[in-house]
Amino acid sequence: MHHNFEDNDYVKFLGALSDLNQPYSCTQWGNTPDGGYSQIVHDTSSGIYNMFGNGYVPMTVWLDHNMRVFDAMNSAGSWSISSRINEMLESCGECNIDGTVIEDLSSNNDSYQGYCCEEFGGTYYEFSDSADNYCQGSDATWVSLCSSCTGTTDTDNDGLADECDDCLNMLGDVNDDMMIDVLDLVSVVNIILAVTTDASECMLTDSDLNNDDIINIQDIILIINSILNVQIDFNKYQID
Repeated sequence: MHHNFEDNDYVKFLGALSDLNQPYSCTQWGNTPDGGYSQIVHDTSSGIYNMFGNGYVPMTVWLDHNMRVFDAMNSAGSWSISSRINEMLESCGECNIDGTVIEDLSSNNDSYQGYCCEEFGGTYYEFSDSADNYCQGSDATWVSLCSSCTGTTDTDNDGLADECDDCLNMLGDVNDDMMIDVLDLVSVVNIILAVTTDASECMLTDSDLNNDDIINIQDIILIINSILNVQIDFNKYQID
């Protein structure tokens, strides 16, 4: 089972082995199942088991990133083991609003990350791989603690820290350099004239400044106004 998570530095497997040679040796346990355990310790006098055990073996215990017991089960199968690991990874983080960490008050049917999103006005999108889950429209920022990508600044308010977000979605910032300037203006013109034919979904979203699902002269005017720090109300004008 540990092979499924061998590329994840935040998941560790530990086998606590008691009663050596009854009937298997440590080496034999290490070679079973395929590839063996990632790490085995000799649980002398069953000290580790006694902290979590309920009198039955084998027993699987899941500890989260705060070293709290997430779950425990006798004779757990591969699906039970992997699904609980994925649940822990999804909730491995902190909910942050203006530098304040929000306590995890999620229900049993909701992850901490999902709670962080929807409790504060966002919509949480879930996928089969929890690493692909994301939030839109929340006042809170999810800071992952079990990812190589972390941060506390969420410029576009989509629940992903800027360091983890490959599409910052700041309207007008088509090239995602955190500035709205003439380079973005040129990019929008190229999209309208079909000079750029392979624009990403992120570029198209950032080019549609008035959110009318059409990229046209109005968006060009809005970018120019942003650069010049001028505002215009298109409700007063009709541009065909």
